[in-house]
Amino acid sequence: MATGESFHIVINPLPENGSQYQSWRFHVQTRLLNILPLDNAASRDYHNQLEYLTFDQVRGSPSNTVLQRVDNRLFTAVHGSCRAPSQEPYALRIQVECEFGNGRQALEALDMVFGYEASRLAELGADTLANTICKSMEELQAYCSKIRLALMRVRGMRGAVVPDIMVVPQIKRAVENINDTNLAVALSTYSARPASQRSVGLLLDVLEFQASEYKTRQERLKTRPKALLGVTTGRTNDGRPFTGRRRWCQIVGHNEVGCKQKAAGKPKAKPPKSGNGGGNGGGGGGNGNDKNGTKDKNKRKPCIHCGKKNHPSESRIGS
Repeated sequence: MATGESFHIVINPLPENGSQYQSWRFHVQTRLLNILPLDNAASRDYHNQLEYLTFDQVRGSPSNTVLQRVDNRLFTAVHGSCRAPSQEPYALRIQVECEFGNGRQALEALDMVFGYEASRLAELGADTLANTICKSMEELQAYCSKIRLALMRVRGMRGAVVPDIMVVPQIKRAVENINDTNLAVALSTYSARPASQRSVGLLLDVLEFQASEYKTRQERLKTRPKALLGVTTGRTNDGRPFTGRRRWCQIVGHNEVGCKQKAAGKPKAKPPKSGNGGGNGGGGGGNGNDKNGTKDKNKRKPCIHCGKKNHPSESRIGS
């Protein structure tokens, strides 16, 4: 990397014929390569900015002092290359629109004049359309945004035509491995439309809607009780079946946390009387005591005198 103060960047005059601009631009980058060889990360980053970033993305100064000096000298060289009288508007554009001393912006300004930036962005857009894959519903919204940007870049090139019949199959292939029933149904519905209605814009609208619906469903799941997700309904903490009675609706075999009647705002049901399946014994009749604390007559032993169960043996009069 150049470190002295005496180096200069000497480039050829800007060609008046626009068809020669791409060769001239390559010539500029080879001159920069003499000063900034690709032997360190900072130099490689500077060259990548010239090749892949846009006018607005190269605002500000480079990362270190050496690159700042290179950028200043590139600004002087690019501005000085506009020598022909017909190129005075280009030199004026650099003076007005570019940050003073920003050589990357000066070169990008000429790129926009000669359509070099549009062709470069179109290439990037075409590569995105052909090679971007979406693997999950979580990535679907971001994928749609990338595709829309890629289409804008490709269509921004003069004379470029992007037929829907070519792009739609690429998008379908990109999302075909996503395992989501709602998305599969939506794509089937889209494919059932007449060919004249199967546009790229409509397909992206369908995908974005499904991505939004998926996000809404996930947010709802986060706010629901675990019992409603099937985690604890009808089960104890250690996973065994729950045999007690739900305290809200008095249904045997359910936990209160997952009670649908409680969630629906219904009033709390009264517990059944003991002996009919109440108490801690579930449907087994509890402990056999009624509300007065006396034993159920059916639980008593037969009277030793008459054989009946409605009284204890000691209550027989005259025994």
